[in-house]
Amino acid sequence: MKLTLFLCIYFFCSYVYSCDLGSKNIPSFAVVSEMQDEGDKLRRYELFIPVKSGDMFFSDAEIQLAASFNISLDFRKSLEYEGDYYIAYFAINPSYENNINVIISHNSPDKARSAIVFCGNFQKYSLSELLKVKPPRKLPKVPAPPPSYKGNNDV
Repeated sequence: MKLTLFLCIYFFCSYVYSCDLGSKNIPSFAVVSEMQDEGDKLRRYELFIPVKSGDMFFSDAEIQLAASFNISLDFRKSLEYEGDYYIAYFAINPSYENNINVIISHNSPDKARSAIVFCGNFQKYSLSELLKVKPPRKLPKVPAPPPSYKGNNDV
């Protein structure tokens, strides 16, 4: 009886204290970049990653080609599409497009990534799969505001 009670409590506690594995309410997606250099043998891609998945925030993204390379991507805030996304850029030979995997990690309890949890919230996608995801609506492009001059002698 005690063993049964212990096992029930153990599995209940494991479920309650387990990490949020994230919800797939906002999908990641990729597009072929419009900024291609003429004659370039590499194709440029833009990867859009949701800032938050479930209760966890984005912490890291990398691309890999099995037994060839594994590269961590740099990212920044994106203002191109509706929603809260980060964007990362990379370029590869188009012949490898079907063999590239993208690994996205949402392992931070805050947006600033000042802490990290070891939950294993990694999602693995193929690049060709991310290219098939329909992107959200694009935001209208707004020109940058003109510089402000505070002093009279600056003109």
